[in-house]
Amino acid sequence: MTRLYDYILAQDDQFGFVYDGISGRHGEETQHALTELYSDVVIDYGLHPDDDFEQIIERMLDLMEGV
Repeated sequence: MTRLYDYILAQDDQFGFVYDGISGRHGEETQHALTELYSDVVIDYGLHPDDDFEQIIERMLDLMEGV
């Protein structure tokens, strides 16, 4: 996962990359990894998956930086 996270963090638009990745634009493996992390953030922080998606993606990026 660290290679994927490093790749995402190297992007100019990290938020956009994650958003597109969750939608499947960067392949199934990336989509699976990101949706899994998305779900973990939703559960761990008690966020609503639809209403709080911006905050969820920001927390995902924070977690990626901490790896």
